[in-house]
Amino acid sequence: MNQEIRRQVWFRLLESDATSRYYGHLFAKYHNCDLWSKVFLATASSGTVAGWAIWNDAVLYPYFVLAWKLFSGSAAVLSIALPLINYPKRIEASRRLRTEFQDMMRDYELLWAKIDEPTYENKVEAEFRKLKDREAKLSTIEGNLPGTCTKLVIKCQDEVLTARNLPSTTSS
Repeated sequence: MNQEIRRQVWFRLLESDATSRYYGHLFAKYHNCDLWSKVFLATASSGTVAGWAIWNDAVLYPYFVLAWKLFSGSAAVLSIALPLINYPKRIEASRRLRTEFQDMMRDYELLWAKIDEPTYENKVEAEFRKLKDREAKLSTIEGNLPGTCTKLVIKCQDEVLTARNLPSTTSS
């Protein structure tokens, strides 16, 4: 067995695991941001209308007038920004990437389990190339998301190492 292919299969297995975790964390983050921004907008919209009569009296409620203006102004800015941020698209892209990389990890694990079988030796490199090609196609989906968060990447890599009882990069 070619030791370089063996090393690459192991590396890609770990990398697929870390990448699926990364997109899982992004999915949760985008889902929560989308949910809470919608809750804020709904609250701000109804609160702005309901508070108009009360908070408009600057003599009786001077601080509430300022709070009302900040609250309604924030809601207006958020309602303009949300379509540009496009959380639903980010949620879908991160969900799909998480699923795809989980599938890739499973396929790398199956390949790793067969890597030392003498009857499978000739097929390992071909299967490895197919998996790498499949992974390359995912870059079009990744283009729908903002740049990589290095801290989150390191966190996910450490999660993988811990889950697989391997030495962590952050341990001393």
